[in-house]
Amino acid sequence: MQPPKIKTTALLPLLFLASTHAANIDIAVGQGGLLFTPNTSTAAAGDKLTFHFYNLNGNTIPHNVIQGTFDSPCQPMDGGFFSGTVTTQGTDSVSRMSFVVEVKGDGPVWFYCGIGRHCQNGMVGVVNAPSDSPLSSYATSARSVPSSNTPSTGPAGGIILDANNPASSSAPPESITSSPVSDTSPTASVSDSESASTPPDTDSTTTTTIPNSESTGAMGHGNGTGGGGMNTGTGMVTNSTGAAAGVRVPGARQTGAVGVGMLEAVGGLVGLGVMAVGVF
Repeated sequence: MQPPKIKTTALLPLLFLASTHAANIDIAVGQGGLLFTPNTSTAAAGDKLTFHFYNLNGNTIPHNVIQGTFDSPCQPMDGGFFSGTVTTQGTDSVSRMSFVVEVKGDGPVWFYCGIGRHCQNGMVGVVNAPSDSPLSSYATSARSVPSSNTPSTGPAGGIILDANNPASSSAPPESITSSPVSDTSPTASVSDSESASTPPDTDSTTTTTIPNSESTGAMGHGNGTGGGGMNTGTGMVTNSTGAAAGVRVPGARQTGAVGVGMLEAVGGLVGLGVMAVGVF
């Protein structure tokens, strides 16, 4: 008896609708001053917050985005998100780097910039602010905080997107700048005097051309007989078994065969005990 088949096609439209209904909220960081724009917004679970980092009137000023709590302004929340520090160069109005966070629920999400006294000076924001705890109350409390704290490691709780290379979006090191990055990457190379090769299979034949040479000899694996001369005579190579890798020598009288197997040769050869190369 076969087990009953479970139909899952009915779930696909629901999953598709859930993914397509997620909204994205763009938030400017430091555009026109020490502030988030907008600094208040409403989002549902699954929506995305995308933080875009700006300089200030052409001045290079670093910023970051840190999730906090209403009761502890300018202090990071345990397990909260942190963008790392993003510096927008003066030549760029906006950094190519953006920080994307997914909203996990319908509760309030408080955040601030932890650079210097940015938080104390009003660089704070909230998503889904409660009616009894408006952003103005958070900002007022932040003014009296002696100093802001920043997580020791990051980015965390989100991802950094690179507008120049969206496919490589990742969580980069904590300190990020918008200075140009070379598109070239290290590649393996082989010098003119070297070449990568794979030993030939025993069922194949390999040939190599050596220009301006009269004769050649090589040492291979196998048993053979040969003389001690340097190709001074005319020899014959017969009864070779196994794969052979021949060497073509333009301008030479003949070519010698490098055999892997049993070789018998007569004539003037280069013999190295285990290999015989004859010119015939």
